[in-house]
Amino acid sequence: MKLVWTLAILCCSAAIAEDAPKVTVSEGQIQGLTYRSRKGNKYYGFLGVPYGKAPVRFGTPQPADNWDGVKLATKFAPHCFQFCLVSQRLDGVEDCLTMNLYTPKLDGNLPVMVLLHGGGFQFGSGSLSEAKYLMDEDVVLVTIQYRLGALGFLNTEDDVVQGNMGLKDQSYAYNGSKELKKCGGDPSRVTIFGFSAGGASVHYQMLSPMSKGLFSAAISESGTALNPWAFQSKPKQLALRLAENVGCVRDTSEALVECLRSKTPAEIVTGQMKLSKFPHEFDLISMLFCPSVEKGESEPKFISDSPYNLLVDGKLASDNVPWIAGLTRDEGAFYTAGILESEKSMQKLNSDWYKMLPNILYYENSASPATQRRISKKVWEFYFGDDSKITTDKYLKLGRVLGDRFFLTGISRAIREHAKKYESPVYPYIFSHDSEDSIVRGFLHAKRSYGVAHADELKYLFNKTYGAPEYELNTDEGKFSEQLIKLLVSFARDGKPTSAWGSAKSWEPLSLSKDDETITWYEIDTDPKVTTKDPFKERTDFWESLPLKEMEKEDYPDEKDEL
Repeated sequence: MKLVWTLAILCCSAAIAEDAPKVTVSEGQIQGLTYRSRKGNKYYGFLGVPYGKAPVRFGTPQPADNWDGVKLATKFAPHCFQFCLVSQRLDGVEDCLTMNLYTPKLDGNLPVMVLLHGGGFQFGSGSLSEAKYLMDEDVVLVTIQYRLGALGFLNTEDDVVQGNMGLKDQSYAYNGSKELKKCGGDPSRVTIFGFSAGGASVHYQMLSPMSKGLFSAAISESGTALNPWAFQSKPKQLALRLAENVGCVRDTSEALVECLRSKTPAEIVTGQMKLSKFPHEFDLISMLFCPSVEKGESEPKFISDSPYNLLVDGKLASDNVPWIAGLTRDEGAFYTAGILESEKSMQKLNSDWYKMLPNILYYENSASPATQRRISKKVWEFYFGDDSKITTDKYLKLGRVLGDRFFLTGISRAIREHAKKYESPVYPYIFSHDSEDSIVRGFLHAKRSYGVAHADELKYLFNKTYGAPEYELNTDEGKFSEQLIKLLVSFARDGKPTSAWGSAKSWEPLSLSKDDETITWYEIDTDPKVTTKDPFKERTDFWESLPLKEMEKEDYPDEKDEL
């Protein structure tokens, strides 16, 4: 089978015009664009290049078809079908397996960074992250699109549909990186990186034997495979519920899937959205269709066990790959803003805390109903103490409830397990750089900033992200942006973060002992430093003490329900 699309897509055998670079690939010719970076340097972009043909729904990715003549790679391709969070409508196409590639040199030997976008495995695209800032460094940037929601992650727990199509799309996209040397990239230095669900995707790529040997370094920003929203433990049950929502028979997997294939993508995603139990007044996206264990006889499987079991059992496939993993200081602020600035949401949360929390915090399937209520009570006591209700001045406490469960606990646990069981280095970080241009204000249009929120680091890596202004290099924010980019590019270049700055002259990998599992974090701010004690330990210890199945804990013993 011919390698299509691949990062090789730009194999550079043709002359380059000043404004319209052309390259020849195995599928045909491509014509791109010439851009200018933040410093005014020239770089080249090739947009919307197919790496796979229009996929058979729920099928594995297949090579892109050849084309005649010159294909214009001068505009972004439509994103994968989804409920678009920005436009608040159904949008996109199923023929969406495309990539965008940016390079400052077509004849260099540069490290490559492949971005896996975020969006809870439900929305997002490869066109949201612009390359203008990164192209001032000697690095090639690739952004890719992959199938989302039920179209990307349906799993019937047998050979009919094994699931994880979206993750397989990602792996397929960079599976031809040996050709990168023909277009300015070094195939021995491919770093995959992503934020939120993209960060979890990176972790899944590290776990999967299907991706072993395809990349040399990895960066997970605000997401790992151990986060509760990043793993579906009951995918067959979910597939049956979706089938019921769209009027499909459920007698056999074959009949179910045949019927689902007859539906429009809009019908599938609408049926998927009806599965959410989030109240409409909460602006939260249900992330039910996401990675899951593949069953059946067919091989190869992307993952054959839960990510936690694979990690602790020493089955990290890419066990020789250095890994940067971390989070923002106030992850939950992104979710807190929408609740606290809605009187209806506040009333709902205060009146239905015990009913809503197991679903909002993803432990509905992790404990019995009675235990769920006890957990909800303990969560209230730990974060709110003697408070009688949540008020707007409790934003930090509510933000910690959401951020600690959604992000902190899973990320910390993944980092510790990695450092304990594998020789490859792991570099933990906290992003603590606060700004008036928080995503909470620019994207959610909140009345105030609620801290260093989920995805707040992205505006320093990619220009005009989520409503942020463009940072010029003669400003403090522009200088910080440049330093952060140099730090991450040094990791892609050298396999370790060599461009540290400020008080923390170097960023060393985490080292744990049997007697001390304290995580030391590299705190990224205007003046970075290394923490001497884990500022999150009390909060992660609390969550890991709860009787949740993913924590390998049993339910509380039977006792009188005081509630």
